[in-house]
Amino acid sequence: MTINAFIPLIFGLLSLGAGLYVLFKAKKSFLCLPYFFASVAISCYFFMYFVIIYYQQMTDNTMFFLKLFATGAAFIVPALLNMLLTIKPKKSGLLKIFLVFSFLFAFSSFYYWNKSFLLKTNVFQWESVINVNIFSYYLFFLNVSLFLPLGIVIASIKKNEMRQSEIAIKQSRFIILGIGSIAVCLLMNFAVDFGMSFNFIGALLILLSFSAIAYVIVKLRCLEFDRIIYKLLLTVLFVGPLIGLHLFISKLLFSVVGFLLATSCSLLVIILIILLSPYKKFIRMFLEKIVYKGKYDYQNVLAELSQGLTVIIEVDQLCDYLIDVIVQTINAKKIAFFQEDSDGEGYIIKASEGIGSEIQENMRISADSQILQRLQGLSGMLIKSEMNQSENLGAVEKIFEPVSRIDAEIIISLRLRNRLIGFITLGAKSSGEIYNQGDIDVLEIFALEASKALEHARVYSQAIVDNVSNVFNQNYFLMRLREEIARAKRYIRPISLLFIALEDNYSTADIEAERLLLKAIGLLLKTKVRNVDVLARYSNRVFAIILPETGMSQEKQEDTVNIKHKQDTLLVASRISQGIANFTAEYKGKIVGLNASIGLACFNCEDKQFTEESFISQAEIALNMAKDNGKNKIVCFEREK
Repeated sequence: MTINAFIPLIFGLLSLGAGLYVLFKAKKSFLCLPYFFASVAISCYFFMYFVIIYYQQMTDNTMFFLKLFATGAAFIVPALLNMLLTIKPKKSGLLKIFLVFSFLFAFSSFYYWNKSFLLKTNVFQWESVINVNIFSYYLFFLNVSLFLPLGIVIASIKKNEMRQSEIAIKQSRFIILGIGSIAVCLLMNFAVDFGMSFNFIGALLILLSFSAIAYVIVKLRCLEFDRIIYKLLLTVLFVGPLIGLHLFISKLLFSVVGFLLATSCSLLVIILIILLSPYKKFIRMFLEKIVYKGKYDYQNVLAELSQGLTVIIEVDQLCDYLIDVIVQTINAKKIAFFQEDSDGEGYIIKASEGIGSEIQENMRISADSQILQRLQGLSGMLIKSEMNQSENLGAVEKIFEPVSRIDAEIIISLRLRNRLIGFITLGAKSSGEIYNQGDIDVLEIFALEASKALEHARVYSQAIVDNVSNVFNQNYFLMRLREEIARAKRYIRPISLLFIALEDNYSTADIEAERLLLKAIGLLLKTKVRNVDVLARYSNRVFAIILPETGMSQEKQEDTVNIKHKQDTLLVASRISQGIANFTAEYKGKIVGLNASIGLACFNCEDKQFTEESFISQAEIALNMAKDNGKNKIVCFEREK
């Protein structure tokens, strides 16, 4: 009886744990069950070694478990070939033939091992290794040395014929590499029959290779070599010292308190180290500096940019900023940000990059579409290539059909408090590379921060935006007018103020008609002003526009600046008046038109005591004069000289 027997026992438990992890974590993947069956076979292989090493004297009970685990171990090769067959292209008859012969060899091993199990053991430093001098043992050796390598070679050749996504091909490449490593390690364990021993190196490499395959299946996008190396080194440096500590403590206490107490004390110490010390954090930081060498620093940059989203409080500006951040970091060809439309019956594009204006204006996703139904219960994102790996291709295409015009590959759900507030679609990368796990991790952080920022902007917008016309309300107008007057005084930059009163060309008794027309006029006025201008609904049917820096000129003469200031303001007012005069809308079968009176006032920064009340008073006087002069009139306030 030797404490070294617990090395294959631990390896067997870890292998079985990897199979269960994939079974529950990647249950939608087509590789889930093949991997789990392979994990059972590899676990039996390790448990077989444990029984042989731990129990030196073979009893009937020991022989029963030995035959049981040996039977499972015999099916390692068919299980691994089955994984290769799962990732192969449709036409791979030769690989199927190898799988059939491998299965027959494994079944024959099972048959002979149940009839008799004559064994002798070669004892080395850490282990006693099975050497069964019967036909079944040779069948197992042939299976490992012949059919498994041939299957790997065929799968490697056929891999180049796959018509799948880049990420699926990359996943297949890593799985083939992992199974190839397992094949080499199995052959290393046969070396004891030729008088050589690699101690537990072969078994350890089998465990690491098999764990790496689990990682590739579950973390589909972590397929860069540096990330695989990082995870493997993290596993070795994290698990290796703990196993060594376990063996040391167990050996120290084994002869004193017995197996159970020695093992219990050892495991307790290990659990305390994991829970109460920064052991894993220290290893992770150490490896990131060595392996990555700053390669993924852009992720930290994006995380910082995401934090800055909360500073922007205007929804339109925020949407543009969201797109810019993704363009700068992820570099996708096509990006679109969708938000719920005003009637709540669908989603429209609020901002985009790489998408034509016609598509942006006309594209609308219905509220009852499958994509929105899927997003309603989703807290993360939909990744088309991953869904193709685990779901019916037709069903996936149907889900992505509404966004097929913009070539969406990823759909990021923006949620807050279990409510969908929007989503972002990303097309393929401009570089042609796949979205790796680093991109996905950062996008998840970005989605969380963007959701908070959008909700913050929405709440702020409700406080400053008129809910009928969708332009700023009176409170925001007064605040901005005060700020703009102060800025005009400080920098000597002229400012103008327009008041626009809609004429009584429609019945104000029809509330629905009035709301629709005010909304339409608000939209019309937005097209007539600059981004720096402030458009607001001042009262029931009066709109106000603040025009900063109107009439700016290279000329320094005061009279020239004042004249140009007034001329530019009148030009803006004329353009607005003409737009309203040409406006028509159909409501309940009737064509409705509008007229407007416009009063304007100009501030040339001469009076340092000038206030917003004075400015509003001047604009109102001009507006009343325009109303008195008839429809569609424009009047500019003139000071008495």
